[in-house]
Amino acid sequence: MKKKSLNKVFFQDFTETEIAEVLELGQIISYPKDTVIFKRGDESNGFYIISNGELEVFTHEKGEKVSIAIIKSGSVVGEIGFLDGQERTASATAVSDLVALRISPEDFTKIETTNTKLAIKLIIEIETILADRLRHSDKLLIDYHTVKIDEQFLQKIDLKLKHII
Repeated sequence: MKKKSLNKVFFQDFTETEIAEVLELGQIISYPKDTVIFKRGDESNGFYIISNGELEVFTHEKGEKVSIAIIKSGSVVGEIGFLDGQERTASATAVSDLVALRISPEDFTKIETTNTKLAIKLIIEIETILADRLRHSDKLLIDYHTVKIDEQFLQKIDLKLKHII
């Protein structure tokens, strides 16, 4: 059976006991609106499960701010650096007052040690959300190239029409 991940809320497939165990090992942090949660290039200090509020994920390219996504309550951010141990690929700022659960690498190691099944479930949850985001990015990329081809086609037609007229 296929698992739908679109608009998936983190923890929706977890029991109350599993959620309580994760909450006990993670750190709940509140951020006021406009607080920078992390910056592109920072060392990863874990991933964040957004409880309340929203944040914007963005980067700067050629001197311009490029918004990547608005992450809403119930989703996760910072998972890429957490999974691959490399620096942050983008920056994140609270769009509103924000409450998040941060799971550091050390917290995750504790979960792995005390409850391997729960650690696997957390990774599968992150994997499902990442797969959904990748599918969405692929669609945007395809749409972009399709529009680009259509624009090129229209330019060619326009040039031919100018030669005819």
